[in-house]
Amino acid sequence: MNPIRVCVHGLSDTGLDAVPEFSLVSNTRSREELRKAIGLLRPEVLVIDLDAAGAQDAVVECLEIDSGLAVIGVTGHNDATHMVGALRAGCRQLSIKPLDPNDLVVAIRRSLNENAPRAERGKAIAVFGAVGGAGATTVACYLAAGLAEATRSRSLIVDFDFDFGGVARAWNLTPMHTIGDMVSAGTIDGIMLDRVAVSSDEMNGVSIVPRPHTIEEGHAVDEHFITSLIHTAQSHYASVVMDLPRKLDAVVGCAMDACDKLLVVMQLTVPSIDNARRLIEALTRNGMSMDRIELIVNRFRKNVHALTVELVEKQFGRRVIGVVPNDYRSVTQAIDMGQPVADRNPVRSAIQAIAERLVGGGEREAPAAEGWFARLTGKANRGAAAGA
Repeated sequence: MNPIRVCVHGLSDTGLDAVPEFSLVSNTRSREELRKAIGLLRPEVLVIDLDAAGAQDAVVECLEIDSGLAVIGVTGHNDATHMVGALRAGCRQLSIKPLDPNDLVVAIRRSLNENAPRAERGKAIAVFGAVGGAGATTVACYLAAGLAEATRSRSLIVDFDFDFGGVARAWNLTPMHTIGDMVSAGTIDGIMLDRVAVSSDEMNGVSIVPRPHTIEEGHAVDEHFITSLIHTAQSHYASVVMDLPRKLDAVVGCAMDACDKLLVVMQLTVPSIDNARRLIEALTRNGMSMDRIELIVNRFRKNVHALTVELVEKQFGRRVIGVVPNDYRSVTQAIDMGQPVADRNPVRSAIQAIAERLVGGGEREAPAAEGWFARLTGKANRGAAAGA
């Protein structure tokens, strides 16, 4: 089970960073930083210093942003009026100064009702093409449809190629709202997600969060927003598919850190296999478990390729999760017309089989407090302080 996400406000040393069941996502000082952290980082728990000026009002503001937030107030006052005011503001538990980390842990557990199971989150799956034109977007689109069928629940596909993404075009959709509108709103919640996500009758339980209308809007998206988007999407959809652009930046790194599975789509060509090897070596060197990475061979044609699936499996030391046959004509016609290929098409059948294998997989291990991208670039985890 993933760690419980905690935001701390106005307190310097809570001891929570030493408790494995908690992940300290932000330590804020101002109310503006606090509002941004609650809206974008979506913690499950807020630990707040009630003795600071305006603390009770800050609690009310945070609960207006996220009504499900568990708030623990920390105070040095024994005054009953002060404590009643904190509870009425929305604090579920109180802890007394000087702060005892063990007492705080108990308060957090009680605020979350430890005996009740935590809500199951949807599975997040990222799709990344090893070379340009590998067919990763096609795989992502039909994978989202396959996951909806396999789970008999709604799935969401998010177009993370903010410059040139083609997910909405693949379904012949002209969206009114995009991911850019979510950034402009400044806060992500289920209502905003439902407003932006689009679907059609042909999509069979799949919704799309499209790329921004303009390239400039895409450049306003940062990793804090991505963390909040994925967290919110997992709360509302059984499966969240992320179609990633073929680059490694902070946004893509954040998506890869958050995913349960990373699907690397390749073809049986030397550049494609070499790029996949280069990518996977970088990810695993910097902390990503190979168990979270799966390989897909796309556009396979029997007795045509000089390289073989068996060679790929030998080089990477693992079996590929799926082999998708080549039907370039049908797929390109479907994209141009904005209509999915037929259910019985071999491409769709192969991707459906991949979806069913993914649904049968186990729960992922909890990510490290600092993701692989931060290690790769030598940057500190920017999620540690909202607004930094």
